[in-house]
Amino acid sequence: PEPVDGYNVYYSQGGKYTFIASTADTTYKDTGLIQGQEYTYAVTAYVSCGADEPDLESDYSGDASATTLN
Repeated sequence: PEPVDGYNVYYSQGGKYTFIASTADTTYKDTGLIQGQEYTYAVTAYVSCGADEPDLESDYSGDASATTLN
């Protein structure tokens, strides 16, 4: 496998994905969440191709869900 330049993090809801952030790390901390609410995320990996080319982006990962504490 090729090395990746970073990861795109998305909220996932009903098969629709909303971009949150890009990170070079393999961890991401979401802030400003509402207590007691479930959040579902998906991630893609990307490779930067340069200024004149679009980035190459993988398919979405499987969804991962978590509920914040009350």
